Parts: sequence; C-alpha cells; structure tokens
Amino acid sequence: MKKFYKSKTFWFGALLVAQGVAALFGFADFTPDDNTAEIVQIVVGSVQIGLRLITSKAIE
Repeated sequence: MKKFYKSKTFWFGALLVAQGVAALFGFADFTPDDNTAEIVQIVVGSVQIGLRLITSKAIE
C-alpha cells in the first residue's frame, strides 16, 4: 500500500476541487459554452479512467 499523497488520482481530484472552490469565490468569471463544458467533462472522465487503469497499489 502507498500513502494517499503519492496517488495521482488523489491529486487530480484535489486539483478539480481547488478549481471548483476558486470558481465559487469568483476567480473564474469565464463561462464556457456548451461544447467546451462537454469537452472538459470528457477529458476529466478520461483522465480519471486512465489513472484508475494504471494504478497498481491501493492507498492506506
């Protein structure tokens, strides 16, 4: 088992949370169009799946 802070999946999720918090506090005045939002959703989902596939050790 490895420490949670060595997990790429954990850090990718933490980055997404940080982005959401920044947007909540007004640091993201940018409003994407529908196509951009869908592309971002596809990319985030694909990265999460990819990280899950290459993960070989559980975290503690």
